[in-house]
Amino acid sequence: MNVNDKNKTEEFWQQQFSSKVTPAQKAFDIFMGIFMPIICIVFDPLFFIQSLFSSQVFVYSFIGLEIATLALWLLLGAYLARWAAFIAGILFSGALFAVIIGILLLPLTIIGLIIAIGILGFTPFLTCFVFLRNSVRALQHAKKTINLLSAQMALFVLGIVFIIGMPSNMQSHTSQVISQSIQDVIPGDLQSAKQAAEKLNSLPWCFKGCSDELVWAYHSALGNAQHEQALDEIYQALTGEDIGSRYFERLD
Repeated sequence: MNVNDKNKTEEFWQQQFSSKVTPAQKAFDIFMGIFMPIICIVFDPLFFIQSLFSSQVFVYSFIGLEIATLALWLLLGAYLARWAAFIAGILFSGALFAVIIGILLLPLTIIGLIIAIGILGFTPFLTCFVFLRNSVRALQHAKKTINLLSAQMALFVLGIVFIIGMPSNMQSHTSQVISQSIQDVIPGDLQSAKQAAEKLNSLPWCFKGCSDELVWAYHSALGNAQHEQALDEIYQALTGEDIGSRYFERLD
């Protein structure tokens, strides 16, 4: 590589992480940082089924908070300078999460390249770049309003703690509610199953991941007919579907 090529390469990367945002960069960040992760959630990629099957509430809520934070930053970044270091911590966590997912999916991605669709497996790496770039830019904004490096780092770490702690708490609480619901259900008693389902529905974040937590519990209870029946009754009261069918669908 000659000197001119080296200078061009350095200039390219400086532009990618400079505080000056171009329209093309913003469009790329919206597409790869917001749109594509939503597509991945909708199509429910394989890593949810296997390695993260028992942690879906954490995963869905983590991704949702990351997308919301990025959208807020891209929209109102100039007005959030005092919170920039905190936001940088959240976005940095999103970058780490995305690259971990990319690595987990890499074997499937390589195999999938044979039928072309595997190229989508590289999406997490591009999403990682988007979150890392905006984390760096958020820290650049923080330096303009917070002079103390220790204060910047404290807010940065607080952002990391928040984005990990909040979904972890939601996951833990959901698992506790499910466990209690299983204990409260009398196999064959539809009324107790409905009450257990209502308890799950009372969780404000009880979306798709909630019902799939029951599917994971069903997987763990295989061989215990009484637990299997109790879980099936809760699941049917919650979704109107058969838990066995959903279980085999997830493992298909």
